[in-house]
Amino acid sequence: NYIAQEIEVKDKVINLLKIYSKEISTVRRQKMDAYVDEPCDARMQQACADVLKREFPQGIAERFATMKSLEERQAFMADLTRGVANAMGVDVNEVTFSEGREGEFGLYRYKDQETGNISKQVWMNAVYLASEPEQVVRTMLHELRHGVQCQALFEADKWGFSARRKAEWLSNETSYVNCTEAYKLQEQELDADVFAERVLN
Repeated sequence: NYIAQEIEVKDKVINLLKIYSKEISTVRRQKMDAYVDEPCDARMQQACADVLKREFPQGIAERFATMKSLEERQAFMADLTRGVANAMGVDVNEVTFSEGREGEFGLYRYKDQETGNISKQVWMNAVYLASEPEQVVRTMLHELRHGVQCQALFEADKWGFSARRKAEWLSNETSYVNCTEAYKLQEQELDADVFAERVLN
């Protein structure tokens, strides 16, 4: 009886988590569909799309299929990241790859947590370079957009974002949620997801 009760409780929790996850995804999609670009967004999206069209004339998967080794893919992605960053007007000091956890695609580190020094690093999970190159390109766009957010907040905003957009990002930055699905609804994450999606579309 005790084991049966424990299983029943766990099943209820699992069902609640599934409902919660579905609701988070629905609200996230609503917010992304209603997201309004600022004037500088359209220019930045087009600049990135132009780079991708030049680098992937036949498509992302097709271009990666011509690369035989992981090292070749890493070198290509590092160069592509720098090229796209240049088109976006965002600084990147280092691009690195290593094996990460499943579902962990990449990150942009503006500041080193230990030293407090400005680092401006892009990291991407090397596992996905072998299996999901389109996801890696999406991740690169997403993480570089985080770089734009940080530089617009903490340096000169050379792009001309509105005070409202920067206020949303700053509020998010000062109380960032990192360990539940709720992080997907934060303004910085939605902005980066919308940016990557619209460039790729």
